[in-house]
Amino acid sequence: MNFHRPFFSKTSNSRVSSKILDTNEQLNEGIYRCKHGVSYQIFVQSFYDSNGDGIGDLNGIRLKLDYLKGLGISLIWLMPIHPSKSYHKYDVVDHFSIHPDYGTLDDFKQLIREAHERNILIIIDLVVNHTSCDHPWFVDCRNNRSSQYRDFYIWQDSEKIQKLGHKRLATPDSGLTGVWHPVVEQNENENKPPTNTISELVIAAVQDNISKFSSQIPTAPPLPSSTEIKNNKKAKNNQNNNYYAMFDPSMPDLNYDNENVKRAVIDIGKYWLKFGVDGFRLDAAKHIYKPHRPKDNHNWWQLFRSEMEKINSNVYLVGEVWDMAYVIAPYLRGIPSMFNFEMALYIMNCVHRERCQGLLNRHLENIEFYTATNPEYLDALFLTNHDQTRLMTEMNKNKQKAKMCASILLTLSGSPFIYYGEEIGMLGDKPDENIREPFYWTDKSDNTGQTTWLKCTYTTRSNGCVPFDEQINDSYSLYSHYKTLIHIRNQSDALTFGDLIPIDVKNASICAFERIYGQDTVLVIHNLSTKSVTIPLPNNISENDVTVLWTTNNQNQLGKKNVTVSGYSTIILKPNIAN
Repeated sequence: MNFHRPFFSKTSNSRVSSKILDTNEQLNEGIYRCKHGVSYQIFVQSFYDSNGDGIGDLNGIRLKLDYLKGLGISLIWLMPIHPSKSYHKYDVVDHFSIHPDYGTLDDFKQLIREAHERNILIIIDLVVNHTSCDHPWFVDCRNNRSSQYRDFYIWQDSEKIQKLGHKRLATPDSGLTGVWHPVVEQNENENKPPTNTISELVIAAVQDNISKFSSQIPTAPPLPSSTEIKNNKKAKNNQNNNYYAMFDPSMPDLNYDNENVKRAVIDIGKYWLKFGVDGFRLDAAKHIYKPHRPKDNHNWWQLFRSEMEKINSNVYLVGEVWDMAYVIAPYLRGIPSMFNFEMALYIMNCVHRERCQGLLNRHLENIEFYTATNPEYLDALFLTNHDQTRLMTEMNKNKQKAKMCASILLTLSGSPFIYYGEEIGMLGDKPDENIREPFYWTDKSDNTGQTTWLKCTYTTRSNGCVPFDEQINDSYSLYSHYKTLIHIRNQSDALTFGDLIPIDVKNASICAFERIYGQDTVLVIHNLSTKSVTIPLPNNISENDVTVLWTTNNQNQLGKKNVTVSGYSTIILKPNIAN
């Protein structure tokens, strides 16, 4: 292990601990670099339409791989791609297939192949806290207590629910307070299909995929037809016929006290790793067991990780645990990377207040706390995602503030994630559909790639949004800001891998820090205020000792012993001499 003393900081700091890759690790440096690079979250339905049906698809993403590579992306996170009844697809009907709107397994295989050719990793949303109420396991058991899949879910009788109570406190990731739901029994004499029915299109596509890849897919019950669902026998009474579902009645939770469930989920993970995906975003990771059983959650994810690493020792696992740091830390033995919801709020709040107070110290406190549990912890930073108000809306359409948020995100230590459309300033607020509107490629009517499944109410020209095809050649656009800074980051080992050392310049509006990795070091200075600020160069450095690596404003300039940083701007300095 090799360490290098700071150039811009006055004294060495115990937090400087960047590990330099040894010979064996060089073999996997490409994967290591991709994991530490900039990642991109895609809601497939809204991204790019390859066949003119108005719905984004896997081939559409494949056609836009050069767009993503040009932006500087090294990892793609695909939101759920499996058969589902909903538009969001977090209610999975079959974990081994692709939703027919999105394409086929062959399409996905080709996407992975071409992404890897561009040194881009692909991870997929793994939704295994629950299934759809139309999943074959649940369909088979919901009115059949003797079903072999009955114990795949959590059941309770009405009397006990009334006695113990059926409410829970709302959490940031689920506002549903009623968690026990009676099975809705179908009327056998009704002529119309039952409400909870998989479309025949989905059934046909799934069955076709299963027949093609049956030798690769773990054993699972066959998908029922609509007629079979309709003809299910009703339960004789309602005793013990209430199921647990904490997100929505259409998404019953799985029972992880059943070893068969654990084995089935491990098989799902192994299947996709063998298929070629590079890892998983682990949805609702803290809800696998009920809230009073966190240790069981921790143990499960450690088991899952160990099983996945048997297939791919470099598997990338990033988790969603929306909670306090002390709750998150024990998960890190099983999930080495975790989305940092706290820092997302910190960054945006600091930009709103135009003050950096507490941001850097809190960032480092979190990293120290988490690496004490897992030294390989990788901080998954982001600004907003598919469950939150979009960045440009949060910033009240202020492009300069959005740029400042991006600048901080892309220069902090960690692995930054960008939500699709963030780089072009898409708008969106609750309800969720409005946060997942079609990517704004163009206003031109002849562009068949523009998705149209949802009419945009936020990301429109009348709301001040500018399509990508008008931003690409504008050097001052939000897109150009993201692209330029991502490429600066990708070319700097200090910004990609390095540790962070705060530098106190005695000005609350200035966020200044050194990033250091081996022989590479940079000084990053963000001015969060509207006013130009002149500060002394740290560590008695003069203008002859440094070069401007990048700046967002041409009025930012070096003096003999100081640097002037304009309002809402960033400057990155690099030493002229080897230290």
